[in-house]
Amino acid sequence: MTYDEEVFPEPWKFRPARWLQENSKDLNGFLYPFSRGTRSCIGQSLSLAEQRVAISQMVRRFSPRKGMQFREIVGKEYVTYVMEDKLPVMLEEAR
Repeated sequence: MTYDEEVFPEPWKFRPARWLQENSKDLNGFLYPFSRGTRSCIGQSLSLAEQRVAISQMVRRFSPRKGMQFREIVGKEYVTYVMEDKLPVMLEEAR
C-alpha cells in the first residue's frame, strides 16, 4: 500500500515533506510504519523498546510544568495510533 502511486506519487523517493502537505491528514489511513503479518518490519521490536526507554528517560528527567492542564488524547487507531490534534506538553527539569 505504501508504494501505491495513486496514493503516494513517486513512492520510491524519500520525501518526508509529503506528510506536511495540506492533504497529509488524508494520508493517515495509509500510514503503516511497521506493516503487519509475515512481511512486518524486522526492527519493530527494537524500535518499540527504544521508544519505551526514551519516554521513560524523559519522565525520569522532566516533570510537567506547574499549572499544566491534562486532557484526554483524541485519536484514531490504525495499525498504529494517530493523534487527531496536537498534544501540548511543557516540561521542566526534575528536581
